[in-house]
Amino acid sequence: MNMHTTVRRCPLDTTDKEIIKALAEGRSRKDIAFERHVSESAICQRIQSASKMLRIPRKDAALVAVAFRNGWVS
Repeated sequence: MNMHTTVRRCPLDTTDKEIIKALAEGRSRKDIAFERHVSESAICQRIQSASKMLRIPRKDAALVAVAFRNGWVS
């Protein structure tokens, strides 16, 4: 076992985490946009930005998996 365990800090802000959590709950981008009173393209841009920060493919499932694996959303 490595004595120097590294804990990754979450680069996502609260809004990003809320969007990812909504995706994890099965809500569509359109529904998330409606609930947040923003355009669907704004949600898509947030997801794309979060994917870039995490250096993962732009697939919702991959984004959700990384966020849950690292404990950034529950």
